[in-house]
Amino acid sequence: MVCQECVFGFFYDPVKMGISVASLALSVLFFVLMRRQAEPRRKALLIYAHLFTLIFPVVFYIFTNSCIRISGAGFCNSLKPALTIFLVTLLASVIMGYLLTPLMLRISPRTSRVTNHRLEGFVEAESSKLGMRKPSLHLIDTAKPIAFCVSIFRPRIYVSIGMADLLSKKELEAVLLHEVGHLKHHSSWLKFSTYLHRLASPFSVFTDFNSVFRQAEREADAFAVAGQGTAKHLLGAKRKVEEFERCC
Repeated sequence: MVCQECVFGFFYDPVKMGISVASLALSVLFFVLMRRQAEPRRKALLIYAHLFTLIFPVVFYIFTNSCIRISGAGFCNSLKPALTIFLVTLLASVIMGYLLTPLMLRISPRTSRVTNHRLEGFVEAESSKLGMRKPSLHLIDTAKPIAFCVSIFRPRIYVSIGMADLLSKKELEAVLLHEVGHLKHHSSWLKFSTYLHRLASPFSVFTDFNSVFRQAEREADAFAVAGQGTAKHLLGAKRKVEEFERCC
């Protein structure tokens, strides 16, 4: 049951309401700035700032009421709980966004490091041209042709066994170049951030994330085509993947 006294006590407390309203106002501000921002890394940071300040009032309310029941109103009506929950929420956001997803991919039994020295050398050569840290290559144990990259902490490129079996050498290189292009433009981090935004923010209905994804794909495609000097292999890879998805 909802404690009515707790609800009224929270909403009639000027300090608690002031903190909550300020957090929501910052959330709206970060959302507006995010929509206007084009640079992927800054856009992703603004998404996290928007989500953090949007969720904080809810967490603050739950924490404050739990605190009162355990420690009493004296301590919980001070600013110390607000600072505590602010730091805890911030830490949880960092863990979810930066640590948990890469860790889950790393320990997944369906992924393994690529031992093909030619492919590793190809990716290393292309990334070194950009002054980037060399991405590690990983195989996903699935027949479905998929490829993606993760740029948080150490850059990593994931390619499924199905993708490697389906494509020719040049087509696979085109796919790898495409993923290096995503890493170059930091669009993989932005994609993950927009997925979180869709799940957690009601403001996501006012944002056309499809245009963000299309722009990221165009930039990665352009990088792959420029790297090979032709669109033939990239188009061939896309055609084979589309044919696979239609028939399987």
